[in-house]
Amino acid sequence: MKRVITLTTAVLVALMLFTASTAAAAPSVSGIWQTVLKMRGNPEGNAVQSKPDPAPRPPSQTEPAPEPTPEPQPVSHPQRAAWEKKADAIISYGKRFLGTDYRFGAEYPTSGKFDCSSFTQYIYGKHGIKLHRTAGAQAKYDGFQIRSKSQLRKGDLVFFDASRRAKGRYMNIDHVGIYIGNNKILHTYKRGIGVTITKFEGSFWGRQFIMGARVIGNNGKEPR
Repeated sequence: MKRVITLTTAVLVALMLFTASTAAAAPSVSGIWQTVLKMRGNPEGNAVQSKPDPAPRPPSQTEPAPEPTPEPQPVSHPQRAAWEKKADAIISYGKRFLGTDYRFGAEYPTSGKFDCSSFTQYIYGKHGIKLHRTAGAQAKYDGFQIRSKSQLRKGDLVFFDASRRAKGRYMNIDHVGIYIGNNKILHTYKRGIGVTITKFEGSFWGRQFIMGARVIGNNGKEPR
């Protein structure tokens, strides 16, 4: 409506100007129209085109939220048997005394030294397993006897005839140690050597082996 009024006003103004400038001649319609177009800034007389409306923006797309990364599940490890836990504890404790000197008949609480059987008696005793004092008595009375090397497991006692005297089933046993697995024994012998770890099978000790004794039951306690 405003555009129509403005155009009408322009036509009237142009008519008045055109009449004043050409009083002798009657105004023509085309002359009046050219005057209107000049006043509106379109001297060429081209059709006035309105600007096209801007294209509508595409609707914004919300990116999907990333899926949460699942937390890694803890890897389950098989539980060690009770006997194995006890054996590992005994062996670990015994290794604390590596290098402790040897003396026959020695008791650690009074002398700070061990002989072979006082060493096993002391170490196992600290873990609730009572052993007899001598190697022969431990072989005869403590635990279940094991005759085959292939049946040994860590934590078993191992007995030897170190002096090769062979005076009977138990009397020839004069040395004891702890089988710690991987073909090794933890024991003490000889001054200047003391508590040490040595190879079992394929050594002097493997040749002098008499028997073993299982003093750690499957429940981690004394088997008898």
